[in-house]
Amino acid sequence: MSPLRGLPRRDGPYMIMSRRSPTTYEISRLENPTTPLGVYHTSALKAFEQGRSNVPILPLRKRGRPRKTVTAGSLSGRLWNQRGRM
Repeated sequence: MSPLRGLPRRDGPYMIMSRRSPTTYEISRLENPTTPLGVYHTSALKAFEQGRSNVPILPLRKRGRPRKTVTAGSLSGRLWNQRGRM
């Protein structure tokens, strides 16, 4: 079980740059409002409440499969250009 289970995952506040569709918004950081951070669905966004702490619990990140890391020991047992059985 994750030690962060049960904690809300929030980061921000962010500024809405533009509305791309009825359900997606392009957002930017308050420190750099001209550089877009990304396009997010409304389900990933939540209104900022001034009374709460603005320290992020977990940073907002893109979803998807993590990139593959290649290390020296992670190559398969076959040698390059090898045919047949080993």
